[in-house]
Amino acid sequence: MRKLIFIFLAVAIMGCSPLSAVEQNLQSVEKADGVDPNEAVYIAQKALIDADQMKNFHLNANEILRNHVSRPYKDHWFVHFNPKNYKLNFWRFLVVIEKDSGEVIYARTYIPLEYVDFDWVFEKKQ
Repeated sequence: MRKLIFIFLAVAIMGCSPLSAVEQNLQSVEKADGVDPNEAVYIAQKALIDADQMKNFHLNANEILRNHVSRPYKDHWFVHFNPKNYKLNFWRFLVVIEKDSGEVIYARTYIPLEYVDFDWVFEKKQ
């Protein structure tokens, strides 16, 4: 009986992996009406996974930037993820998402201290 309970718990825990949680959250995203902050985080989490950066950055240690650097870009969400290890202390994983469409414009690592604006994100898109 204990073995059966253990197997059941193991299967239940594996079914609740961060990847499946992100996939489940993404199903609730309605891009047709624009993307709200919570939906932006779900999209950004998926971009982090797709970039194979979960080994370097915390999936749930994210932040929507609402500071003087991101403020001029009112049509975009800027979500960044904090590093897991001190060797990457100055790095962040940045995901830039269009608010209207939910399209990911940028999803890569960057060093926040090197930039005074986000114009470079949009220059790379063109």
